Amino acid sequence: MERERSAGYDIIRILSIFSVVMIHTLVPYLGNTEIKSAGYVPAMLISSLCLIGAPLFFMLSGAFLLDTSSSVGIGARYFKRITKQLVPFLIWSVIYVIARIAMGKLALSAEAFTSLLYRPAYDQFWFMYVLLLLYLLLPLLQAMLLRLNKRGVEILLLICWLLTTVIPLISWLAGGHLKARPFVDIISFFLYTGYFILGYYLKKYRSDTPSSVAVALICVGAVLTLVSALAEWLAVADFHGILFRDYSLPSLPLLTGGVFILLGKIKSVKSERAMSVISHLGVLTVGVFYIHMLVLKGISLVVGDGSDSLLFAIIICILVTVLSYLLSFVISLIPVAKTLLLGIGTKKREGKRQ
Repeated sequence: MERERSAGYDIIRILSIFSVVMIHTLVPYLGNTEIKSAGYVPAMLISSLCLIGAPLFFMLSGAFLLDTSSSVGIGARYFKRITKQLVPFLIWSVIYVIARIAMGKLALSAEAFTSLLYRPAYDQFWFMYVLLLLYLLLPLLQAMLLRLNKRGVEILLLICWLLTTVIPLISWLAGGHLKARPFVDIISFFLYTGYFILGYYLKKYRSDTPSSVAVALICVGAVLTLVSALAEWLAVADFHGILFRDYSLPSLPLLTGGVFILLGKIKSVKSERAMSVISHLGVLTVGVFYIHMLVLKGISLVVGDGSDSLLFAIIICILVTVLSYLLSFVISLIPVAKTLLLGIGTKKREGKRQ
């Protein structure tokens, strides 16, 4: 039985990838702007809110892959799911390595390619290392959740939240280090696993949460996230922008949870044309994820990187997103390419995806 695509979950995908592109686009501006200047603040605050991107992607994956009513054993279907993500990831990793070699950013050597086993080809690829590891652990996670009721999952999420956000923050305030940057250490892996399970929990147990509660979560989470970033900027003399760059902020699950609940309620839109556009953009998000840094570098060589103007940086972000979607659309028109580069199967199979 095929499931119709949900407009809300596709909108989450679109919002998430735009947030990811925005973070990467703002890097040159933040790096070129005096930290204690007033101009630094709006870019910093925008970047802190855009932290929702990666967690929302993990939550979407967990919401559908951890559905215990269709548990995945170690078999053909399990390995097929991994391969569907692994093949595009490996191909794009090689493409990025070749591009960096061509640009003189990386020496031509066997190590440039073998290092992909332990080091991402480019910044955004850390996400796939974590996601593929979660895929490998999928049967174990499903088996665990199958034995937990709603309260058990809530306790598990609370433990993850304390271990990966609250305790590291207390340690950082006491002079230690805030872990969970997008590198795959044990703390950050459990953080992303927590988001993976949070998506499952919200879809399974909290889909009927009132919209007013979701809006309240968004407001509280957003305010706490912004205040945390601003407080660090004001109070810390040796400012490095830890809080507005880190996925381990305790307020982030509130913000992402509210967004996930609120947008997840949108099952469809009145206009069939709009529904079709949203659905296609949702499917092509994976292409934008892989392509956008190549597009960003290309645009930077032609018109600049936006390091001197926040407004120009935002315009570049919009342009990069649009062009990345257009390129992904072109790839999706080529049967072999859309499978190898985007992991998109036949039209019949796409209908089964949420």
